[in-house]
Formats: sequence, structure tokens, C-alpha cells
Amino acid sequence: MTHTLEGWGVLVTRPTGRHLGLCEGIRAAGGHPVHLPGVEIEALARARPQEALGHLTVDDWAIFVSTAAVQHTGAALASIPEGVRLAAVGETTADALIEAGCRGVLTPAHGGSEALLSVLPRAAVENQQILIVRGEGGRERLARGLEETGAQVSYLEVYRRHRPAVAPAGALSALDADAVHALTVSSGEILDNVLHLLGKERRKKVLGLPLVVPSERVAERARAAGFSGLVASTSPSDDAVVDTLLELRDKIGQ
Repeated sequence: MTHTLEGWGVLVTRPTGRHLGLCEGIRAAGGHPVHLPGVEIEALARARPQEALGHLTVDDWAIFVSTAAVQHTGAALASIPEGVRLAAVGETTADALIEAGCRGVLTPAHGGSEALLSVLPRAAVENQQILIVRGEGGRERLARGLEETGAQVSYLEVYRRHRPAVAPAGALSALDADAVHALTVSSGEILDNVLHLLGKERRKKVLGLPLVVPSERVAERARAAGFSGLVASTSPSDDAVVDTLLELRDKIGQ
């Protein structure tokens, strides 16, 4: 077993700023990260996080769906009243809240919105006010599941996602030179955007590469796009993705 990424280029598609930890992990494992951001994130000027969070009361919930939701809430996290309960979709989001000084964050060990619904105590959310902090136009699955318990759900949208206008020239050159041996995506939206940015010929090339995905939902989307070499990481965390890449390299043996 090689248990190294030496000689491997890995296409990292996380947005700028959120790619750094994964890129560092790939380098530490001997690989060469190639960054092609599959989405750009910008703050929503109309968002009023301090006001929205300040209206919550004891035993209400604030649920953060992503690290971007935490980052773009920013200093307003300090305005969360005492006794308001916190939850996060995914370990990385929970870690971001903890790093920002929040405590007692509920999160599932693995999985996304569906997994969070499974660990939220029904008695604790029934008839409570729940504020979901997210990006503009996010998925509705979490809200629907909470409303089925009688919870009163509202949204605080603090950022907007959009597809980059162009792919970085360096990433395209690496693909053209066959210097990319695997790629990673963290959402179906990023997958779609990357395939669009690559164009027809480069798209054919990446469809033949191993793809690391964070969930079966994204895997289904990748299969529909034409990928066959799919591997799911145990979580979307940097360490889990790097471990998955190492296992993949060991299996392929080249």
C-alpha cells in the first residue's frame, strides 16, 4: 500500500476561502491540490442577523446549515440570547460555531439535513420557534421536517451563491496536461457548476476520473451526469476527504 498522494493532482472545487484546509491536507499527504471554485459566495446586504437572532427566546432554536452561514452571521452570533439552543448541519458547521465561541451545538455524527432531523428531540422542537440560518434559496427539506412536529420555522438568509464566470486558467491547464487524477465536490450545485465551467471536451475528461462525494444524494446527481468512479467520504470534513483520497489511491495503485 502506498498510502500517499504523491504524484496525484486533486481538483478541489470548494469556494475560495473554504478550500484552504482541504488543500493543505492534500499537500501534507504528498498530493498536489488544483483549485477550481465551483461556487462563489457573497454576503446579502439586506440580511439583519442581529435583529433576527435577538428575537429568539429560551428553548427556541437557531440552526446553521453551513460554515458560510456561520461566517456571514459573524459578530451577530454574540446577540443570541441565553437559553437559545443551537444546532448545525454537519460537523464542519458545528466546528465553525464552536470556533466562534458557541457552546452546546447539536449536530449528527454524519450526514446532512435528514441526519439532523433524526437527532433533534421531537419534544424539544415541538411548537418552538426555529430560525434556520442559510444561503438564499436553500433546500426546504429541513424546514418541512421541522414543521411536521408543529415547530414554527423562519429563515435568516445571510449569503448568496452563484456560479463563477470562468474557471481559473491554472486549473484548466492542469486538466489539459493530464495532471489531475481525481476530483472532489461538496454539493450537487458545485458539481453542476464545475461541469458547466469545464466545457464539453474537458467535461468528457473529468467524467472518467474518480470523484469523491459527501453523500448518496450528490452521488446520484453525479451518476446522472455520467460519472462512474464514485467514492463517498464518511463526512465532508477535510480529514475525511483526504483519508478517502488516500484509500482511493491505495486501491487504484497508481
